[in-house]
Amino acid sequence: MDIDSLPTALAHARAFAATLKPGDVIDDQTGFSADNLLALIAAAAPPTAEDAVIEQLGDLA
Repeated sequence: MDIDSLPTALAHARAFAATLKPGDVIDDQTGFSADNLLALIAAAAPPTAEDAVIEQLGDLA
C-alpha cells in the first residue's frame, strides 16, 4: 500500500466502523470485531501534536 493511500483507507475504515456497534462481529470465522477494527485504526493513525507532547512529558492525566 502506498503511504499516500493510508489516510484514505483510514477514512473509509472509520466510516465503516461508524456503522457498527461496539462488539459487533465483522467476520464470524475469525471473530474479527468492530473493536478490533477500531484498534487497528487507532494504531495506524499518524500521531497527533498531543501524542508528541505526551511522548515528551509523559501522560499528565
